[in-house]
Amino acid sequence: MTATLPTTQKRWIWPGKVNGVDVLVRIHAVSLNFRELMIAGSTGCDPAGEVVRAGPGVAQQWKEGDRVTATFFLGDTGVGMGLHMAGTDMGSAMQGTLVQYRVFPAAALVRIPDGLSYEEAATFSCAGVTAYNALLGGPRPVRPGETVLIAHASGARVVITSSSDTKLAQIQKLETVNYTTHPEWQERVLALTGGGGAHHVLDVGGAATVPRSLQAVAFGGCVSIIGSMTGVKLEWDLVSVIQKGAIVRGIPVGTRQHLEETFRLYEIRGIKPVVGRVFGFGEAKEALKTLASQDFIGKIVIKVAA
Repeated sequence: MTATLPTTQKRWIWPGKVNGVDVLVRIHAVSLNFRELMIAGSTGCDPAGEVVRAGPGVAQQWKEGDRVTATFFLGDTGVGMGLHMAGTDMGSAMQGTLVQYRVFPAAALVRIPDGLSYEEAATFSCAGVTAYNALLGGPRPVRPGETVLIAHASGARVVITSSSDTKLAQIQKLETVNYTTHPEWQERVLALTGGGGAHHVLDVGGAATVPRSLQAVAFGGCVSIIGSMTGVKLEWDLVSVIQKGAIVRGIPVGTRQHLEETFRLYEIRGIKPVVGRVFGFGEAKEALKTLASQDFIGKIVIKVAA
């Protein structure tokens, strides 16, 4: 079940006091994720902005004008995923980022590399880290020459499914499958891979797609579940998991380390996110409607600062 769109466009909130190890950030851009439609009252989790003021305890580390983003989990202490991060995710348990100013704990901030616009940098904290964690952050990182169902980053072969031929036409360099005309798309994926299957499958669909992803994955491959657009309850085909020796991973976004490594990947490989549409701060409701329509390519970004 998805949340309804807000009836109130704006409200005034106090960003909070800047304590000793806090930093006040002026938000320039926020990208939207499907979770914004699933969580009532969610106000974003993918920010990019500039430092306005740093608390006395971190004034040497952060200066006015520094370009920053923030970790998805504000409770990330740099020791890896754990229960200590529960209840600290932005846009759900904690205040989101679709605001003009927000106070962050200094430990949650990460510098934005040169060459990225605010709109581009606003896609990394949630979306970018999730993709990076799924492909490179687990026990079986993707390797050059392997087949990936949905990704295109590490010199690997890619197969992408979509319900839109228009979207697929814009990805001519990739092998694509339209799951409207090929409802049993796992069979098409197997055919494209000579029966071997994809070494990595990134599943954003959830209940309706995970069973097919398990059929499409290669022996010893990995299915990373990163979304639940079609629901959260499903019947597992455990025989497929056992027989294929497959790894099934839930991807709860990622850590500060993943975010830093994702930025390094950009710096080394020059891989930039695709920003599909940019809306003004006063057009947030229209941006959410566009997100719900799924009639776009790339990330939807709201430009907060004028």
